[in-house]
Amino acid sequence: MRAVMLFALLAGCSHPVAPHPASNAPAIEHSPVTQTGSHEWTVTLVRTSGRYSASGVVMTSTMPTTTEPVPYAGLAAARAWRTIAVATKVIDPRRAAEAAFAGIEEVEKLCKPRPDDTMLRIDVAKGAFERGNFKSAAVDGLTGLQRRIRQCLRKTPEVKVIPDDDM
Repeated sequence: MRAVMLFALLAGCSHPVAPHPASNAPAIEHSPVTQTGSHEWTVTLVRTSGRYSASGVVMTSTMPTTTEPVPYAGLAAARAWRTIAVATKVIDPRRAAEAAFAGIEEVEKLCKPRPDDTMLRIDVAKGAFERGNFKSAAVDGLTGLQRRIRQCLRKTPEVKVIPDDDM
């Protein structure tokens, strides 16, 4: 019986499915906005995909409201998705691509993208995902996500990321 259930689970996972970032987001935890200095606040969000979980943190010099949606939440969430995508890129490229797409969706809610080559890169990643080429989808999706995060940071100078990693 266990072998049949395992086979059914593996068979169900073997077919490429079009990415739907919202399907990655059922486990969302909101940490409250925290004041870390006289004129500094942090927004921290946790995102989970399967057994992988990561938190994204941004700092701002502008006091965010504590109502939904919390300003800069999309940027913090995108950073969490980016961490999951980086961690799973080699061992589970499908999950990495899905995390990248989820991060792109969240950061684009905060910073509306303009038509650019990043949009083309994201479209290429989605096409690769639909064809079942998850490695390519993960690489291009992660590149698109990193570019969107950098673009959003340029549009919101009151926000900085901690740690200031390779953004």
